[in-house]
Amino acid sequence: MNPEPWVAALDRVGFETARLLLSVLWQSSILLAAAGLIASALRRRRASVRHALWTAAVLAAPLLPLLGYVASNLDTPRAELRVIPAYLGPVTAPATAAPALPPDPASPAPPAGPPAPSLLACPWALALLTYATGAVAMLALVAVGRFRLLVWVRRGRVVTDRRVLDAFRIARTRQGVKRNLTIADSGRAA
Repeated sequence: MNPEPWVAALDRVGFETARLLLSVLWQSSILLAAAGLIASALRRRRASVRHALWTAAVLAAPLLPLLGYVASNLDTPRAELRVIPAYLGPVTAPATAAPALPPDPASPAPPAGPPAPSLLACPWALALLTYATGAVAMLALVAVGRFRLLVWVRRGRVVTDRRVLDAFRIARTRQGVKRNLTIADSGRAA
């Protein structure tokens, strides 16, 4: 079984995937930056207008590849921007006959084999590994934070002071929270 065609096919798929993801990344960055500028220009307007703007921008970001595909089928003019330079695979030289040299009887010849593939030979794999590492780190931060909050709530004591409960009740009604909440005090949370 020769894995070289599989590796080449995966490399092509990975390159196209990385190119598409980077294209969506810069397009969504421009979209969200424009939404931020428009929202800052509308800061004197109602908050619902700014929230609707942000909601529309965030919901439009995943649709950018579809919008690009539809625009390309409508023959609209567009500027080509290369996100990643064209990838050229390793070039193998044709086998040539080596000059006939007598073998050195003192040292055995090292076994000839293909060189081990490097992680840098597949840049999309390095990009995917970097992204996955960052995603795992962010999820770990969220999990640690939620765990610490859970520990603080379980070890805390229930607040019974009427003034504190009234203040939280007023804040809860102003925020529009309908359900009742239990307020816990934890001395360890600073």
